[in-house]
Amino acid sequence: MIQVYVELTNIVWEDDKDGSIAYEQGSNRSFVVDIILTDYLHSDDIDSAIADTLETASGHRPKSWDLDVFENHRMTHTNNRFRNSPKNSCNLTNNKL
Repeated sequence: MIQVYVELTNIVWEDDKDGSIAYEQGSNRSFVVDIILTDYLHSDDIDSAIADTLETASGHRPKSWDLDVFENHRMTHTNNRFRNSPKNSCNLTNNKL
């Protein structure tokens, strides 16, 4: 297992038809997520770990988000991070990372 620091922006919450969850929870978050390493780790696994962690912390599940930072939590240099790339956008309905 590794711990990864993530920064999310533009979070869209599931079942937020009237915008009350977004108002209460906001649309930006930064936190550490535990990701179980396997030989067959896919972006779906990372998406699920991020969504599960955020749901546990907030009580609400995110539907989509933009991933602005994804870095090994124990690393202090910037070689293991990426920022603000179009490829970093995530939507759980199509599992893009």
